[in-house]
Amino acid sequence: MEFIIELIGAIIIAIRDIVYGNKNPDERITVKNTILGFLVTILFFSLFF
Repeated sequence: MEFIIELIGAIIIAIRDIVYGNKNPDERITVKNTILGFLVTILFFSLFF
């Protein structure tokens, strides 16, 4: 169970890296990224459960 959650987290981080790129590491953690992360997390949990 915890492995699945960690895997989902890794996928979310990878998706955010692909979408936003690694140009500005200091600006990666923003409100927009946080909201996107929550939405993707909810989407994944709704698919798995």
